[in-house]
Amino acid sequence: MKNKFPAWLVLTVICVVAAALLAGTNLMTKDVIAENANREKYATLGKLIPDADSFEELESGVIVGKDKDGNTVGYSKAATAQGFGGEVETTVAARPDGTIGGISVGGSNFAETAGLGARAKEPEFQEQFAGKSAPVALTKDGGEIDALSGATITSRAVIKGVNQAMEEIAAEAGFTVESTSTAEHLGEGKYAATAQGFGGPVKVFLTLDDGRVIQEISIGDNQFAETEYLGERALEPAFQQQFIGKTIPVTIDEIDALSGATVTTNAVLEAISMISDGLDKGLADAPIVEKNKETEEAPKQEEEPAAEVVDQGNGKYNSAAKGFGGPVRVFLTVDENRTITEISIGDNDFAETEYLGERALEPSFQQQFIGKTIPMTIDDIDALTGATVTTQAVITAINQIAEFIR
Repeated sequence: MKNKFPAWLVLTVICVVAAALLAGTNLMTKDVIAENANREKYATLGKLIPDADSFEELESGVIVGKDKDGNTVGYSKAATAQGFGGEVETTVAARPDGTIGGISVGGSNFAETAGLGARAKEPEFQEQFAGKSAPVALTKDGGEIDALSGATITSRAVIKGVNQAMEEIAAEAGFTVESTSTAEHLGEGKYAATAQGFGGPVKVFLTLDDGRVIQEISIGDNQFAETEYLGERALEPAFQQQFIGKTIPVTIDEIDALSGATVTTNAVLEAISMISDGLDKGLADAPIVEKNKETEEAPKQEEEPAAEVVDQGNGKYNSAAKGFGGPVRVFLTVDENRTITEISIGDNDFAETEYLGERALEPSFQQQFIGKTIPMTIDDIDALTGATVTTQAVITAINQIAEFIR
């Protein structure tokens, strides 16, 4: 009787042999692949910094090109940004005077659309950057770089890569590049940033915990102008809710992108990335201080006008107190026990600082006054972070009403 090997044993042997062959092939080829990548990298550097005889890579990843006498003749850094089809890697060369020497677009994961975004690799597009000073921008965004026709997403990915690389080079080379980041620290755990969308700027507001996990998100401000039924859907709770619980930065693979609105989706992700980068650079280190929008100095102290309370009848009153940017008017309805049953803050003269004192208009701030008895103190409510002047103006106006009806 012939001995038969069980089918599972035969299959196991085949799998083990196949795995061994794959592992062996990988061992034999990985050094070759790495060597080829390194050779390609320095071939690119040679084209971007032709006067260099040698290259030195710093810990930051910035590469310094030197001539035969050891003089620095240029710098280079690669940066990656999300394009239409995937990652777009842009290698940038900077001259010692801080201008751009040239760029090279590509990377191992480059997958932009043939005939559209793929044209970012063509000299005609790349040569526009030579001699420019960072930050650069597309002409449609007020800059000097012509976007690739039909490939705005790819073009903006290159722009982002160039500006990021130039900022990192500048930190090593000693010249100055104005940051393109719009990241703002709005208060304890609250941040905002703006990125270019399809129809205009897309602003994203985040509340983060200590681990940089998103607790709250709000997309869009009064400049939001994305396409109706497409990018406009970034305002919908269903889109925004999926960001809750995610750690920043967030990649496009972690969320369901807006169908037909990749530009808007990428703008949201870029704004979140700006906040993440800002935190890496100490964005939240400095305390938030409410400032005058024009002078960036504390407002001049002016004599307080006499308190005026208007009795509107049926338990309704209004009064105003001096805020940071102007008068802050408060409308109250109180019952016979002086308990606040309704409140509305602000009128046509309201001019508190955007994203700081302006938050007195938000229902979440106003709602906490309902059910409280007047007069009251600032300790009775959660004050607006970074907007103590505005908060105190609200309290003062309320207490003026309390004094009036005593």
